[in-house]
Amino acid sequence: MRKKAAIAVTILTFAVMAVSCGTSTEVKRTTTGDAKTESPDQKSQDKQPLVIADSGYTILPADSIGQVYATYAVALQNPNTKSVPSFWELTTTVKAPDGSVLGTEDQYIPSIAPGTTIYMSGDTVDCKGHTDAMMEFAVSGSEYDSVLASHKVSDKDFAADNVNFIDDEISPGVTGEITNNSDKDATNVVVYIVFKKGGKPVGGGMTYIQNLPKGGKAPFEYSMFSSVPEHDEIAVSAYSADW
Repeated sequence: MRKKAAIAVTILTFAVMAVSCGTSTEVKRTTTGDAKTESPDQKSQDKQPLVIADSGYTILPADSIGQVYATYAVALQNPNTKSVPSFWELTTTVKAPDGSVLGTEDQYIPSIAPGTTIYMSGDTVDCKGHTDAMMEFAVSGSEYDSVLASHKVSDKDFAADNVNFIDDEISPGVTGEITNNSDKDATNVVVYIVFKKGGKPVGGGMTYIQNLPKGGKAPFEYSMFSSVPEHDEIAVSAYSADW
């Protein structure tokens, strides 16, 4: 039986350009300060790599047919003051306790505005049956654009509200609504859901909304096909995948 569970909800909103294992384990976090670049000799300092500001994952219990998946969430920060890393990738790697690689996957990172932090998340990482697997995260890329480029990030283009957790034994999930506050029609909107425990990410996932005109509002539904990580907060953010 489906029922709505009372839970703290954090709404994160931002708009960016195109995109792209059963016990909770370690949370990896790193931080960096903003780079300040004024003189020609210091220009290269404003082309710093993206920073993994926070991350976490949960290895979910084996499902009914013995498959084991991981859910994760990663906070990515652009530490630059003028430059926007473009076409960078987030690599997630699953390892067995002995360090052997069980699997890896890459996804494109949205163009993140200077000084801005966004979350990316997923829930389909196959742990090859290992409930004691570990996850590692890394970013890579070499291209940068000016913050004045046409795909400049805005944190006001999309808003999420009416967010609810659906506590269902078979297919738990999150529902809500996304409003397009920008002056552009959006063909594809990516919605990221992040589960947190004690303020730290422990997992998440994503879903899509198609054809959301400027000024329009549309519902979203995110469902997991197994259990969700233990959490006390849900953060929802959205961006356009075609600007």
